[in-house]
Amino acid sequence: MKNFLMVTAAFMLMCLSFSCRKIQEGMIIKGLWTLEGFYVDTFSKNMMEIFLPYYNTGNGCCRYKIDFQDDDLVTGYYFTHDTLNYLVAGTWKLIKYNKIYVKLDNYVDGEFTIEKIGNKRYEMISDSNRIKAFEVIMPHLDTAYTRIVARRN
Repeated sequence: MKNFLMVTAAFMLMCLSFSCRKIQEGMIIKGLWTLEGFYVDTFSKNMMEIFLPYYNTGNGCCRYKIDFQDDDLVTGYYFTHDTLNYLVAGTWKLIKYNKIYVKLDNYVDGEFTIEKIGNKRYEMISDSNRIKAFEVIMPHLDTAYTRIVARRN
């Protein structure tokens, strides 16, 4: 009887852990996000202003959307006004309730810690994000601290 109770308790804990992860994945991660900022290393400048044509923080003309979908698929969309200028696909995986692995385009390839910073606003922080686009132009930053600020739609 004691072994049965231990096995039952272990099974319930395992299910609860899986359940919590699925709830976190479904309610927090999956779905559409709007990227508000992308900061690398010690730069205070939003890198979106450097790498995305016409993007200027706060001007309202441009939006970068990220859609975390089923089957570990993530897509990024860049709009200026109503025109789709850029579309890219990648992968994602929830590692723990507050850790996510994301590989998207030439700028994101790492494990990020998710922190809620406001109503529907989050930061995803990595100490070792691999930035493929920097390999040639800034090799010292091809793997760098990265902070992504995004709003859940």
